[in-house]
Amino acid sequence: MALSNSQKQKIEELLSKKIEHKLKKYGRETTTMPFLARLIQDNEKIAAYSFIHSMATTLGMRELNE
Repeated sequence: MALSNSQKQKIEELLSKKIEHKLKKYGRETTTMPFLARLIQDNEKIAAYSFIHSMATTLGMRELNE
């Protein structure tokens, strides 16, 4: 069963809202990640990985109040 246009619009709005909220309030959970630091060895890439992981976690969480 395909999604209706209304359902698609609601999903798009929810994702946009979640991403905007995450970008506004995001702060790295930890400043030291010894495993990743040794594996990746680039602070900008570690920060990007941390953000992407946090975003994936946010999108994967079920919001009961939405």
